[in-house]
Amino acid sequence: MPQPATFSTFVIEQLASGFTVIGINVPDHTQNVMNQRFIDELAEMFLFLRQNPPRGLLVESLQEDSFLAGADIDRIDAMWTQSPDQIMELCDKGRNLLSLFSSSSWPSVAILDGVCLGGGLELALACDFRIATENQKTVLGMPEVKLGLMPGWGGTVRLPRLIGPGPAIELIASGESVTGDQAQFLGLVDAVISSSSARASALQVLEQ
Repeated sequence: MPQPATFSTFVIEQLASGFTVIGINVPDHTQNVMNQRFIDELAEMFLFLRQNPPRGLLVESLQEDSFLAGADIDRIDAMWTQSPDQIMELCDKGRNLLSLFSSSSWPSVAILDGVCLGGGLELALACDFRIATENQKTVLGMPEVKLGLMPGWGGTVRLPRLIGPGPAIELIASGESVTGDQAQFLGLVDAVISSSSARASALQVLEQ
């Protein structure tokens, strides 16, 4: 079995079953956030997966109560100093990366345990299946509009395809978050289960 590359924001675990588990763990932050290192390593990680295709892919967080809380606030602040061309390049890079992720030949499932917002939800939407946990801190949403932004990595397309244009527009335009149970009612996640059972259930989904 080929050895995975070493990352600072991801931990790759290759299971004997042929499934690969990606654990998100952004250092020096109390929550997982998307900073420049995260973006660069996400591209490198995808290259590794392309070179070593798994039977199935599981994406989870290694940080408590935080799947992925979206962009690092410092990164958002710096965006206002960039030119329109630079911002477009950033959006194109992320959108193209998640498009490759969503079109991969292997099935994928994300375990959403804790905060899943903005780019974090867009990453989850790029997976084939989503399992939310019963953790009271599990919330899903696209709050970009509250910062004067719009989801730029394909979420405005994937979300309405998944839950319908009406609910999708409401989520995107309001910037409000939903709980795991509300997300299941909308069809945004496939199941809501206990945190302790999440990985076993996700692997069962991949096996099926």
